[in-house]
Amino acid sequence: MRVGIIGTSWWVETAHLPGLLAEPRAEVVALCGRNAVRLNALADAHGVPLRFADYREMLDRAQLDVVVVSTPNVTHHPMTLAALDAGAHVICEKPLAMDVAQAREMLERAEAAGRRHMTFFTWRALPSVAWMQKLIHQGYIGTPYFVNAAYFSPLAADPDKPAVWRLLKAQAGSGALGDIGAHMIDMLRWCLGEFRQVIGLMTTRVPRRPALQAEWSDLFTGTDPVPPSPSRAMTDVDADDVCAFVGNLVNGSQVSCQVSFLAHGRDNFQRLEIYGNEGALIHELSEIAPLTGRLLGARRGEQQFNPIPLPPELTAGMDDERVAMAAKYRRLVGPFFEAIEQGGEFAPSFVDGLRVQEVIDAVIRSGERPPTDDR
Repeated sequence: MRVGIIGTSWWVETAHLPGLLAEPRAEVVALCGRNAVRLNALADAHGVPLRFADYREMLDRAQLDVVVVSTPNVTHHPMTLAALDAGAHVICEKPLAMDVAQAREMLERAEAAGRRHMTFFTWRALPSVAWMQKLIHQGYIGTPYFVNAAYFSPLAADPDKPAVWRLLKAQAGSGALGDIGAHMIDMLRWCLGEFRQVIGLMTTRVPRRPALQAEWSDLFTGTDPVPPSPSRAMTDVDADDVCAFVGNLVNGSQVSCQVSFLAHGRDNFQRLEIYGNEGALIHELSEIAPLTGRLLGARRGEQQFNPIPLPPELTAGMDDERVAMAAKYRRLVGPFFEAIEQGGEFAPSFVDGLRVQEVIDAVIRSGERPPTDDR
């Protein structure tokens, strides 16, 4: 199938390009980006023949079967609708949209067009998360009681890092909540089912940062080693860099979750603790097991957690940092291409993206309510 990618970010370079090139049913024929130098460098390195500065031109000329949308959140909605109108199946990055209304329209348009759709929730392919989900559905923890979750990143921990798009509401919708919180919400839904209620607090602890230089605008993520300049102008940022929320799931479980971009010493750190009447499970992604994650478990009556081995079929190809991302990518997108060829159900789809967006929007609404003065 002919695939075109919109976006030239580090994530396209690290995940989408090598992952799709390793998928036997995919042929990456087109790449689209605004920075010509970056675009040509990536296309040359990965053997992509067609290059475009405008995604609409790519959709008109490249005769694509599948389009990958890996761009700032504000562009997901128009680019996805254009790709669907051009007859393509779509893989869109998370969060699916800027709000629920956009996400719902994207799902409805894809369904009406009879096109397959995918929301790219990366961590479903992480072995520790996948095995946790399987064990929960097999009854390991019994009836779920409560959840404690955290996802910490150093993306914006340095206050001298520039004002990347992820820190601007107009381009991202929300900050840490929509970027890394979306993953945690999806993991919780996948393991335990839908949310019933959420209440959250969102904070921007670093409200002013150096303005991003125009030549870096397509590339810079906030983790690149670009030293601050004393002459660089400062600008306001307004998306949350710290967010916490509590909630209840439909099954009655209580959830407590915190996510942040401001975590020195934490490189993409995740910890998900799920407790039930028959036992408990802990997924952790850290420097201890950065490629596969690790899973700990305790059964009723046990006083400590013990490591749970991850099945070889889930960890195959993930013992080498150079190919681990491609292995996870294939595990995630392989069923998507299979669904295009053979039909059948597929997840994570735009349905999952919409459900996560509903939780994100609910947290945002609750955080915008004026505080109650009970004095």
